[in-house]
Amino acid sequence: MPTWESFAGFNRTGPTVEWRVTREGGSEVPFATIHRWSVSTGDTPRDEVEVLVVEKVGQISAWDGCAVGYVVATGNPDANEQARRVADEAARGFDCGMDQPAVHAGSVPLPDVTRGDQYQRP
Repeated sequence: MPTWESFAGFNRTGPTVEWRVTREGGSEVPFATIHRWSVSTGDTPRDEVEVLVVEKVGQISAWDGCAVGYVVATGNPDANEQARRVADEAARGFDCGMDQPAVHAGSVPLPDVTRGDQYQRP
């Protein structure tokens, strides 16, 4: 599993995180988040692409939080629903470090993603 993941270009995050949760017994347990990023693809503020990043929420017993999918929101009116589908259908069974994140790019390509070095679990 990577130590970190980010976009290669300058980027910033939006103010809202959507939590996807499931009920286990009497508790709600988060299994994924959806967070909007603005990623620079050029030299001007207009050269930005918005991307919804779907992340698996790491559980203490598994050390398994990571990006499950990327949905390019720029030019995509169904981006929020696509991101929710990725979260609900893929996050719980996603094998961080083995599975590849889903990419829903439409007509606007996904900006380059950078991943850090591998590390060993203690």
